[in-house]
Amino acid sequence: MNWLALRLLRPYLIVAAALSAVSTAFILVGARVIQQQVHAHGLVIEDYAPDRTGLCEQGVSCLPPGAATNLGQAIALVAAFVPLLIALILGVPLFARERDESTDAFVLTQSVPRLRWLSAKLF
Repeated sequence: MNWLALRLLRPYLIVAAALSAVSTAFILVGARVIQQQVHAHGLVIEDYAPDRTGLCEQGVSCLPPGAATNLGQAIALVAAFVPLLIALILGVPLFARERDESTDAFVLTQSVPRLRWLSAKLF
C-alpha cells in the first residue's frame, strides 16, 4: 500500500522537493547578499533592539535601501507562500480521487474514526 501511494505521488513529490530546494537556495543566497550589503554599509545588526528601536524608526526597515530591502521582502514572501504551495501540490492529488469518486462521504459515515482514515491516507 505504501509503495503504491509513493509510486502514484512520485511526480508530485519530485515537484515539491524541487520547489523546496529552489526556495531554500534562494533564501540562503538572499541572506548572504543581505549580510554583505549590511556590512558594506557599516551597519551592525546586533546593535538594534528586537522591537526595532535604537537607530531605526518605527515601521521602517533597518536594511540599506535597494537590493537588500527588496531581497528581504522577497525572502519573507517565499517563506510565507512556499509551504502553502507545497501543501497544495501534495494535498490535492492525495485526496482528489476520493473526492471525485465520493468515497470520502462513504468513509465518513462508517464507524472508523476520521482521524484513523486521515492518518492511514497520509502515512
